[in-house]
Amino acid sequence: MSGIRKYLNNFEEMLAVGFLGYMLIVLSYQIIMRFIFNSSNNWSEESARYLFVWFVYLTASLAILKNAHIRIDAVLRIYPTKLARGIIVTGYLLFIAYCVTIVYYSTLFCENIYQAEQVSLGIGVPMYIVYMALPVCHALMIVRIFQRLYHIICLKEPLATDIADQQL
Repeated sequence: MSGIRKYLNNFEEMLAVGFLGYMLIVLSYQIIMRFIFNSSNNWSEESARYLFVWFVYLTASLAILKNAHIRIDAVLRIYPTKLARGIIVTGYLLFIAYCVTIVYYSTLFCENIYQAEQVSLGIGVPMYIVYMALPVCHALMIVRIFQRLYHIICLKEPLATDIADQQL
């Protein structure tokens, strides 16, 4: 069971590394073709661009999992820990509402693009696959936010402000 849990907790990271590696190879190829052979390919630039969109949203989910999003916690330091914890939980609940809204409307948008049968010009990929990054990754963010909430509420994980205060 721990192998499955380890995979589920790290699959965004593995995908992100794969996406980044692919982008590195394809963009290096594009640079070599453009500057050495004076030839350029649309597919390399376009595939890297679309993969970068997926990469950004996927790593946003990863940042939630690792609690690595940038936040201003100076205000939280002046409140007692219980109140600060409540403020953080409220922030996560608002983030869930935002993600649910994005999932809903981006799914409708993807359905419209699917029905219109739009494809990218350079690589011929259906455009709904590119735009599916929004609902898929925001749904994943919702899952990761619930994991963070579980750690904060049930496991009483120390807040980042508590850890920073201990290090001072």
